[in-house]
Amino acid sequence: MKNVSSKIAMASVFAILGFLITYQLRVSYDESKKLDINNQNAEILKENEMLEKQKKDYESKTASLQKKIDEYEKAAAGRNEYSKMMLEQLDNLKKVNGLVDLDGEGIIVYITPKASLFSNGNTVQPISDLDLLKVVNELYAAEAEAISINDIRLNSRSGIRTASNAIKINNDKISFNKQVVIKAIGNKKLLESALSFPGNIPELLERNCDIKWELNDKILIQKDSTQNMEFKYAKPIKKE
Repeated sequence: MKNVSSKIAMASVFAILGFLITYQLRVSYDESKKLDINNQNAEILKENEMLEKQKKDYESKTASLQKKIDEYEKAAAGRNEYSKMMLEQLDNLKKVNGLVDLDGEGIIVYITPKASLFSNGNTVQPISDLDLLKVVNELYAAEAEAISINDIRLNSRSGIRTASNAIKINNDKISFNKQVVIKAIGNKKLLESALSFPGNIPELLERNCDIKWELNDKILIQKDSTQNMEFKYAKPIKKE
C-alpha cells in the first residue's frame, strides 16, 4: 500500500515539474516569437520593396520584349510572303522539269500504224522521230503544260531521235511500228484545235497511221525519276 502511495506521489511531482518546464518553455518561446515577428516584419517590408522594384523591372523588360516580338512577327510575315513566292516558283520548276506527278484535263492521242504497211514483207517505218517532234511542238504551241509519250515524261532536256531500229526518248526506246500514245495536260479544247488544224499533223504520218484522240478531264502524267539535273558547265551570271 505504501509503495502505491509513493508511486502516486512521485508521479504527481513529475507531472507538476513537467508542467512548470513546459510553461517556462512556452513563455520563452512566446517572447522569442514576438522578437522574431518584429524582425520578420522588418525583413518582409524590405523584401516587399525589393519585390516591387523587381516587378517594375520585369514589366519594363516584358514591354521591351513584346515590342521586339511584334517587330519579329512583322519581319517574319514579310519573309513568309517571300518564302511562299519562292516555294511556288520551285514548285513550277519541278513541274516543268518533270520531277513531280501531274494530273489535269487534256488530250490523249493514239497513233497506230496501219496493218497494211506490214504485208508482203514491207519494212516501211510508219512513225519517225520527226513526226513525233512535230506533234509535240504543236501541243506545246497550244500551251500544253505537260506531255508524255508512251508514259515517258518530256522535260526541258528531253530529246526525240532515231536510234537504230527504234525511237529514243530520254533514256528509253519506243518501237516505230507499234502504237504510240501521247498524253498532254492543258486546255483540252485548245489542244484539240491545234491537232485539228490542217497541216499540223505530218501528211506522211496520217498516211501510214490511224490517228485518233480523246478529251479527258483527268489525265495522269507521271514524273521522270531517271533524269540527271546536274549542271557541269552552265553557271548563273552574277549581276555586279
